[in-house]
Amino acid sequence: MSNDLTIYTINNIETTIIFKESNGNKLLKDNNFNTRILMRYSNELFEKMFELFKNQFDIEITPYSKTRKNLDPEYTKKYDFEKIMEFDNRNGFYETCNYLTIFTKSLEENNNLGDYLWDLINQNVYEKTTKQRGRTYSLSSNFNNDKYSDNVFTGDNGVDIKYKINIPTLGRYTDKLGTTHKILTEMKIQHYLFCEEKEYDLYNDWIDREYCELISGENYSLLKQGSQHMRNYIMDYWLERGEEWIWMLDDNIEGYYRLYDSKKVQIKSKEIFTSIEHYISHFDNIGVCSHNFNPLITENGCRNCVVINGKHFTSLLLNLQTGFRFRFKYNEDHIYSIDCINNGFQTICFNHILYNKLTSGKQKGGNSEIYDSQGNQQGYNRKCDETIDLIKNEIKTGKLNVKVGKEDKLLQVQIKPKKGVKVRHLQIKYDNIISDKKLKKIIDIVPFNSGLEMI
Repeated sequence: MSNDLTIYTINNIETTIIFKESNGNKLLKDNNFNTRILMRYSNELFEKMFELFKNQFDIEITPYSKTRKNLDPEYTKKYDFEKIMEFDNRNGFYETCNYLTIFTKSLEENNNLGDYLWDLINQNVYEKTTKQRGRTYSLSSNFNNDKYSDNVFTGDNGVDIKYKINIPTLGRYTDKLGTTHKILTEMKIQHYLFCEEKEYDLYNDWIDREYCELISGENYSLLKQGSQHMRNYIMDYWLERGEEWIWMLDDNIEGYYRLYDSKKVQIKSKEIFTSIEHYISHFDNIGVCSHNFNPLITENGCRNCVVINGKHFTSLLLNLQTGFRFRFKYNEDHIYSIDCINNGFQTICFNHILYNKLTSGKQKGGNSEIYDSQGNQQGYNRKCDETIDLIKNEIKTGKLNVKVGKEDKLLQVQIKPKKGVKVRHLQIKYDNIISDKKLKKIIDIVPFNSGLEMI
C-alpha cells in the first residue's frame, strides 16, 4: 500500500479519507478504493462532527469548503439583474458546507458503512441528516434546511401588471384542478380564462368573476391535437385588440416561489409578473420569457439569475409580434421556444421566481387524454417519439439550425420505469441550437425598486 494513503478501519471496514469533495484519483483506484461516501455538513455542526469522529474512530477531521473563483457566479452583474430584485445564493448549503469523502472497496461495504454513519450522525450530530444510496452514498446534514419554510413574500412596489394574463383550460372547473385561477384570485390579480364552448356553463358556475373574465372558444379538444389550437385562439384574440405581449399560464399552477438566500420562499405578489415585464422592457428582439419550473432548481447553491435561449413552458410571456404560432400535438411550448431561437429571437427563463405544478398527465383534464393511453403510460412514449421525429425531420430539411457535429446531441432520451412500462422522457439540449445569447439592450436598466416583504 502506498504511503500516500492513510488507512482507517471504521465498523470493521477498511477505508481511506479525503477531507474535501472528491471523485477519487488514480492512487485510490489502484488500491481498489472505487466507491465513496460523500458527507456534507453545515459549518455550525463542525464541532459535533469532530467530536464524533475523534471519540468513535480516533480520526481528526479537518474543515474543507469549496471556493468559487468566479466573482459573479450567478451573473447578476453580467445581466444587470441587481437592479431588479435581490438575487444572492452564495450562502447556500452547497456553497459553504464542509466536505468529507470516505472511500471503500465495494458497493456493499459502501452502503453498509453509509447506513452505519448515518445512524451515528443522526443520533449524535443532527437528527435530520438525509441519505441517498448509490455508487456514491451521500449524507447531508443541513442545519438550516428549514430556514424560511414558514415565510411568505407579499406586497409590491405599486407597479401594475402591464400585459393580459390568460389561462387556456379544459376540464378543470373545480378548486382542486383549476388551481391557477384560484391562486390569481387569492392575489387579487385580474386574468382571463379561455374555455371551450361545451364547458362554458360549468366554468361560469365555478369561477370568481371579481378578478376573472370567462371567454369561450371552439371545442378544439374534439380534434385531439393538444392545446395548440386554443393557445393560438388566445393569441389571435389579443392581436385583434392591439396587444403586443400576453401572459399565458397553464391552468394547474399550484403556486409561485421566490429563490431567496438559497431557499425557495412562497410568494404572493404582482411582482411575480411585473418584475419580468420591467426587465424585458429594456431589451429588444425577445420572443418568449418564462418563470422556471420549481423542481428543476435545487436549493442551497448558486444559480444563474436568468437562462438565455433555453426551454420555456407553463408560465409564459409571449411576444405576439414574432408571428410564430403554437404547433404540434405534443410539447407545443418547447416547439414554440425552438422556433423563436432558431429564427433569431432571444428567450429568457427567469430563476428569481419559480412556479410549481404537477407534471403533464398527472391530473384529469387538460392534455391528460393524449398523454395516457388507458392508463398504461404509452401516451408518454408517443409524445417522446413523435416529438423526436418532428425535430429530426426539421434538422434534415434544414428548417432547424444545429451546431455542426451536434445533431445527435440535441435530443436525449431518459428511460424511467412507470407502472411496469418503460417510459421515455425527451430532453432537448438547447445549447446545441445555433443562437446568439448576448441580450440586445436598448436602454440602461431602470431600478425596479421591489416592494416585497417577508412575513
